[in-house]
Amino acid sequence: MASPLVVPRKVEGDEEAAAEGHVTGWWSHVRWIVGLVLLPCRPIVSFASVPRTSGGGGGGVSAVTGTLLFPSSKRDKVGLILQEGGPAGPTLAVLDLPVPAGATDFFGLGRIILECDRARAGEGPLLSAPSWAVHCEGRRVGFAGRRAAPTEAEEWALQATLAVSAGAGKLPGAHEGGGPGGGFTYFRGRFDRVVGSADSETFHLVQPAGWLGHDFSLFFLRV
Repeated sequence: MASPLVVPRKVEGDEEAAAEGHVTGWWSHVRWIVGLVLLPCRPIVSFASVPRTSGGGGGGVSAVTGTLLFPSSKRDKVGLILQEGGPAGPTLAVLDLPVPAGATDFFGLGRIILECDRARAGEGPLLSAPSWAVHCEGRRVGFAGRRAAPTEAEEWALQATLAVSAGAGKLPGAHEGGGPGGGFTYFRGRFDRVVGSADSETFHLVQPAGWLGHDFSLFFLRV
């Protein structure tokens, strides 16, 4: 099995300078990975503008682990797995994200908006909606579909990266002595989940130490 790349969550004392260079190298790798599959987006909402209090009409803020799995086959969609707490936590949602042709660099500054139709999704838990229209930079780029659970190959990838709280790397496929399927390139990060109401939730990437100026968010809306 390929050794996953692990990024430290906290840096103190004399290790700060070394860690800064490590985070910078990891960020360059992540930008290359996601640039292969997603469209460009510009930031519309700043990271600091999102409510961070636990009071009010919403459900407050909770920690969520988000894992993006990019299959080796270009024909397959990108898998997004959201889990409560850490990588071993319960699964909140498993989505297939659209992979538009002609994709360029995306992840550094941007947001993805996913909208579900109230008439079709009903009034149940927001993340249980079966399908989502995906918007980027004011344009619809495709549809995301919800699945009940990860595939066998995705489950293997999640187990293989249990020790990774934040990082990016490659996992070999069956032809390379790895898990089932053709292998994955993965990205994992910690997100703050902000429940605004029964019809809106946002997931904001938490930046590692020394990693400033790069915001990424997922917005789920029922309309």
